[in-house]
Amino acid sequence: MANILLTCTNQQRQRKRFLLHEAGSETRYDITSPYTYDPSGVLIYTPGQLDMRRKTEILRYQNSTNNASRKSKFAYLSSVSNTTSRACPRSITPTSTTACDVPGPPIMLYYDPTVPLYNYQNAQTITFQDIPYDDFKRLYDIFPIYNITNDNGSENTLTDIIILNPNTNNFTFGFTIPVSVTYQADFDSTVITNKINSAQLFIQSAKMDVYYSTTLVASQNAVFNGVKPRSSTDLYVSAASMTIDVQSSLYGTVNVTQFVGTVYIPPIQLQTVTQYVYTFVITVNMGYSEYSTDPSGNAYRTNVNGGNITNDNESSLTNVQYGTIINIEDVNLITTTSNLQNSNTNCTIALYQANILNDNTALVQSSDISYNAFAVTAVPV
Repeated sequence: MANILLTCTNQQRQRKRFLLHEAGSETRYDITSPYTYDPSGVLIYTPGQLDMRRKTEILRYQNSTNNASRKSKFAYLSSVSNTTSRACPRSITPTSTTACDVPGPPIMLYYDPTVPLYNYQNAQTITFQDIPYDDFKRLYDIFPIYNITNDNGSENTLTDIIILNPNTNNFTFGFTIPVSVTYQADFDSTVITNKINSAQLFIQSAKMDVYYSTTLVASQNAVFNGVKPRSSTDLYVSAASMTIDVQSSLYGTVNVTQFVGTVYIPPIQLQTVTQYVYTFVITVNMGYSEYSTDPSGNAYRTNVNGGNITNDNESSLTNVQYGTIINIEDVNLITTTSNLQNSNTNCTIALYQANILNDNTALVQSSDISYNAFAVTAVPV
């Protein structure tokens, strides 16, 4: 019985995701928190302003019949007892609810379109009738998410793929994913003991998990440091490592955001059944080491096990955090140092890329690192 219930639940979830995507309603990817702060730490939009924006939007929607059918308009007019009902005005000037026939205790309403519309969803049911005519002759539709800020070692959804019209029962799906790394720490230039000179940061592993609804159906690791001669898709070669030099840093925050190359996920074999929806979840782990003035040259702190390092030992670098920005959307986002995808403050950086034929690494410039746009390769099995 449990297996039957799980199967039914998965089918229901898959049907909803199919309708969501193919009807063109991608609202779930657009939800962002409106609680942002100005430089002085004050909320730009208060909860009260956000609630007011949502209330007035709901009232505008309920009072609007412009897009309704002739039949529904007639039904609406026939059902209301007061044919002189007044819609709430679209004005930033506060207006009492008594002026626009809103039931309940009187409150002051105002419509301010500059306030974000948050936690609002039009109560609309998506059906097949909402999907434009489509003969679905292509193999699949893909719905990627771009510029995903990813904490080190955490999972994030990369894309959904809907199988549409396969000509065989199984395909393999391989992925090309451009990626940046991010780094932040607080630097104390007054610390003498365990004063850090530099840090090294690199992508040491990446994994793609594939889900059908909530059921894990496949998993694949990116190739790292494989058999020589290495392929250009080996993570050791395709993504550059970075050295962060803090010897000339001043007291304050160190920030780095740098495009480093590409993560290639080898082909993953999946069943290709019409209207199956697969969700692809990616996890990226960073390797990190710090070096102090210790003449032995050994790393002061090292992490090679995922997550972030702990700050158990006192040093000049504290509150260290690092991660990735997965699936960089456009090459133009990474070609200027003023852009978020390629910038650093209060430090200097150097990039090193490995050779395909051996273990040698060479110093490279940012412009030397190839940008490969996100791509999915599907091959029949």
